[in-house]
Amino acid sequence: MNTEKDFSPLTPNIVRALNDKLYEKRKVAALEIEKLVREFVAQNNSSQIRHVIQILASEFALSQHPHSRKGGLIGLAACSIALGKDSGLYLKELIEPVLTCFNDSDSRLRYYACEALYNIVKVARGAVLPHFNVLFDGLSKLAADPDPNVKSGSELLDRLLKDIVTESSKFDLVAFVPLLRERIYSNNQYARQFIISWILVLESVPDINLLDYLPEILDGLFQILGDNSKEIRRMCEVVLGEFLKEIKKTPSSVKFAEMANILVIHCQVSDESKLTNDLIQLTAMTWMREFIQLAGRVVLPYSSGILTAVLPCLSYDDRKKNTKEAAGACNYSLMKLVTLEDDEDEEPQSTTSLPSKDTANKKEGDLNDSLNASQDSVGLSNISFFTPAGADRTQVTLDLDGIVQVLDRHLRDASTGMMTRIAVLKWLYHLYIKTPRKMFRHTDCLFPMLLKSLSDESDEVILKDLEVLAEIASSPAGQTEYSGSRDSTDRTELHVPDGSKVVQLGVGESSVQVGVGESAAQVGVGESAAQVGVGESAAQVGVGESAAQVGVGESAAQVGVGESAAQMGVGESAAQLGVGESAAQLLTQGFQDLILASKSITKQSDVLSLTQVEMQIGFKNSGSKVVDSSPSTPSMNSYFYKFMINLLKRFSLERKLLETRGAFIIRQLCLLLHAENIFHSMADILLKEEDLKFASTMVQTLNTILLTSAELFQLRNQLKDLRTPESCALFCCLYRSWCHNPVATVSLCFLTQNYRHAYDLIQKLYPLANSADLEVTVDFLMEVDKLVQLIESPIFTYLRLQLLDVENNPYLIKALYGLLMLLPQSQAFQLLSRRLRCVPNPELMRTVKDSNPASAKRTTQPQVDYKELLQHFEQVQSKHLKVRHQRVGHTEHPDRKLVL
Repeated sequence: MNTEKDFSPLTPNIVRALNDKLYEKRKVAALEIEKLVREFVAQNNSSQIRHVIQILASEFALSQHPHSRKGGLIGLAACSIALGKDSGLYLKELIEPVLTCFNDSDSRLRYYACEALYNIVKVARGAVLPHFNVLFDGLSKLAADPDPNVKSGSELLDRLLKDIVTESSKFDLVAFVPLLRERIYSNNQYARQFIISWILVLESVPDINLLDYLPEILDGLFQILGDNSKEIRRMCEVVLGEFLKEIKKTPSSVKFAEMANILVIHCQVSDESKLTNDLIQLTAMTWMREFIQLAGRVVLPYSSGILTAVLPCLSYDDRKKNTKEAAGACNYSLMKLVTLEDDEDEEPQSTTSLPSKDTANKKEGDLNDSLNASQDSVGLSNISFFTPAGADRTQVTLDLDGIVQVLDRHLRDASTGMMTRIAVLKWLYHLYIKTPRKMFRHTDCLFPMLLKSLSDESDEVILKDLEVLAEIASSPAGQTEYSGSRDSTDRTELHVPDGSKVVQLGVGESSVQVGVGESAAQVGVGESAAQVGVGESAAQVGVGESAAQVGVGESAAQVGVGESAAQMGVGESAAQLGVGESAAQLLTQGFQDLILASKSITKQSDVLSLTQVEMQIGFKNSGSKVVDSSPSTPSMNSYFYKFMINLLKRFSLERKLLETRGAFIIRQLCLLLHAENIFHSMADILLKEEDLKFASTMVQTLNTILLTSAELFQLRNQLKDLRTPESCALFCCLYRSWCHNPVATVSLCFLTQNYRHAYDLIQKLYPLANSADLEVTVDFLMEVDKLVQLIESPIFTYLRLQLLDVENNPYLIKALYGLLMLLPQSQAFQLLSRRLRCVPNPELMRTVKDSNPASAKRTTQPQVDYKELLQHFEQVQSKHLKVRHQRVGHTEHPDRKLVL
């Protein structure tokens, strides 16, 4: 330093001492400067004071010579001590050069700078608060200093500043938060410890409300929570715990929405190899649980993100038990927030949808969970980050797209855990209950994956999956959504015609025209057409290669379906067609016949369109009885038949699924839906199955379920006594499909007490009866063996009791003897033989007054044409025989697809 330069009012001795390498001499010079400044203070000579401070700062503290910088630092501290309470007027000039020395490469000089600043702050006290940010910035650097002496000095200064902030009410939190948000992302352990300590202090000050600015620093706190230092993690846990306590005390003032995305990010583990991430995830999940419970529907705009984070955690093992439990609580609380009101449109509309019968009212309001992925803001990989759409609106509506997208993604992912899949299916079921109309817009997208989930390894997953599918198939909103989405030209209108008026029914591209009198009716289904003439004219229905003719008056109606035909005689038969006053009845009955005929022939694709499904099920109106379901059964929507078709298709493609889970799936469906609808629809579909081997196997499965499952008790009772037209129609429907399996057909006749017909069927089973009859194979004998075992079960108790009435049940005994003769002398043969030996002598059982009640009870039902059924049985079995013969010469026979 140039000693000849003028440093007045500093004397040359002071200047020399400040530049000395010895600390003692620099200290003496500092005392002289203190004395000099006191004199200026007494004289109120502020210009000279500033001049002294400027010289010490520029010529000494910022000098290139290290000893000069040390002298300048101690001189500035001396000036501050001399100024006392007036030092606040010169703090900027005093602090800035000292903070510059914090960056010096000499650790000793950094220590002296820390010591000087300590003295300056100690004198100024509260006056330093306007300069707090620069002080905090400098201290945060010293906190990470590698030199222990410097670090020790910075800790003393840090404690002093904390005391000043705690006792003062002038702290500017608004100006400090941006700096805190910047420094909180430091990776240095000491800097993190420094930050956490300050947050704890600020949180403890009553006059400082740091909770308002928690969204600014929450992400950084979770970053610090993943530090490798156990002490830092503990401190961070304490800070987060204090914030959570305060949130619970004053939830109304908490900015839940601004922090929801931060929690969504940290609820997801980006690197499972780091153990600290488990703590982050658990803490974030705990916060999320509290947020959902405290904020309620406020967090619903973030539902997609929350589910993305929560659902995978539900499959954690016991090593992450706490995280799993917290995730489960989040999932349950979030699910409860979706209510029936969320199915309403944003704007009032004239049409409303019917909710499911099982729904219940809970909370009110609308929600919006439209969320978009974004990860760039935090630099994390494989993290789903969501931003709410329209969050600034006071009222939001439920946007199912985001939620359904998340659920569908987890359902499609093969790596998704069992509990997560169950939770996804529970969500789908809940959404179909609470928001059925809106959910049916997503059904076509979800339906294939729901069907695929039936092949899951877990029974629980299959049960939940069946619940969802059953709700889809039975919800009134399914039919409402479909019918409401059609154009006005597609609406079905049916009026009682008068004269030559024409009624049009539009379904898809097909149309129906009905004329009464001399006019004709045309029904277009695909490429086929139907003409109905009332009076002396006849009706013809062309469906494929088959045709139906209906004659009114004394003529009979014949419907050709494939190779079989159904004959209905008008007059003596149960169904009568009237002309004149009963024209409406004729029309509705004619439509049922036309639709039934088209349904039994028309081949369907793998997944039917809704228009085709409705055509198959039939038009329902108040003036007619629908052929597909009896009036006592609850009506299914358009998806029901589609579900049955695809279920059988999956059984056909996955035979292992049919063998291992087929009975389980069908039994559960019978509990969830009406058993009669299940069996009726499956029988209809199997009637048109081209893969005869699959059809036989499927019929055998259905028959076993029918005879043994407790869930089908009511259906068995309905079939035991064919007294009503509905029960007879059901029997005929099942019989036609059951013909694919001879033993199943016989057992169905036993169940329905059609013993004479059962005897006729067994007669057809003898290969020597005539050359066109059936082959008795090993598989066939095994099925007969199982039937004998079933006869001894409680299901057929009534059949065994009827053996006592020998005179009124001769064909029952003959049928059982027929089975006995078919069997080789096996255990089943011995079992049935012993049973038949117990049949009493009819002479011994005869009574004096025999009113013959059983004979009166078991009169032949006029609704069932057993001769036609027997012919149908022979035709179906002849097809099976032909296929078996063809299969002998082939090593492989690929299964054909369902053709419906």
